[in-house]
Amino acid sequence: SWGVYHDTAPLQHFNSERAPGRNGTARLPGHLRAFLDEALVASLQASASQGAFVEALRSSRERALTVDWTTKGIEDKFDEAEVVLSAAEQSMDLPCSDAAMVENVLRRASCVVGLHPDQATGAALELALTLNVPAAIVPCCVYAVDFPKRRLASGAPVRSHEDLVSWLLERDPRLREATLPFEGRNRVVYFKPG
Repeated sequence: SWGVYHDTAPLQHFNSERAPGRNGTARLPGHLRAFLDEALVASLQASASQGAFVEALRSSRERALTVDWTTKGIEDKFDEAEVVLSAAEQSMDLPCSDAAMVENVLRRASCVVGLHPDQATGAALELALTLNVPAAIVPCCVYAVDFPKRRLASGAPVRSHEDLVSWLLERDPRLREATLPFEGRNRVVYFKPG
């Protein structure tokens, strides 16, 4: 089954490719269980050593296997027996040996979008700035405990949503802010290279 977009007529205009025939040749999207974090983004900078990305990706993937996404955010798995991918995750997970392909996908990104990206908020924006591609980041949760070193230019810790938006805007003078037309956390920090 291709899912809701391929089986629902009103949604067909959103598809970039036709639904496959019933011959079982479905092309599933790839999935990579990894963290978009400071180390991975830093490994994409021009000054990074040649093997920096491979090592950062390996470390990111190993860390990703030791956590679960819950309604409270990312939580560590405490039982080593739990540190396995489900059959569904294994069938979609890209092989770690193909770091060059993953790096190529990131480097060729035409934009970076983060809608309530939680702990990846700062790294998503940093990725766009590093690659010099447009970005739109709509931050939500602050995760102050996970990021105790985040400080505003004033030296104050980042503790509230208002602080988080300010902290993001302080990262680069080219960043701008707008309010999106929906309820809830709707402030977007965006970047248009120039």
